[in-house]
Amino acid sequence: MPAIVDKAAKRSDIVRHAADVFARTGYHETKMQDIATEADIGKGTIYEYFRAKEQLFLAVYDLWMSDYESLILQRVEASPDAMSKVDAIRDSAVEFYASRAEQAPLLLEFWAHALRTDNPAFLERITRTRTFLRDLGIKLTRELVDAGWFTDVDARAFADLEAGISANVLMC
Repeated sequence: MPAIVDKAAKRSDIVRHAADVFARTGYHETKMQDIATEADIGKGTIYEYFRAKEQLFLAVYDLWMSDYESLILQRVEASPDAMSKVDAIRDSAVEFYASRAEQAPLLLEFWAHALRTDNPAFLERITRTRTFLRDLGIKLTRELVDAGWFTDVDARAFADLEAGISANVLMC
């Protein structure tokens, strides 16, 4: 009788191995065979889960952002007050990127690819992440105003400013 394969676990395993290979060799230099070798599977197995390398690259980004957003939300929800939430977001970001330091350049490569490709899914992913962070920033800014930490400000404008500063820091 053939072995039963947990398809979700296998897909996740492929994505994690792909992240390692993309980080080591770069998206454009990576071949699907490189990922198959790293994952100790046949190249055809990858194509059972992903139609193309671009789809796999999107899956890597999706996994990262899902993990990142979950970590932030978990920490924010456990924080007792607005200022603790600010600390939780900062600490979560530092912890998240520190735990993936070898793969961090891959995020910049994803953004660069998003600007070059005709595939709108890449910019949609970046927009979704920015929207998540902006909405969180707006909510937190309002909480900080209500708690007396800030004077009354335009929460959306402040969140957009913070997002711009954070993006600039990341690029430096």
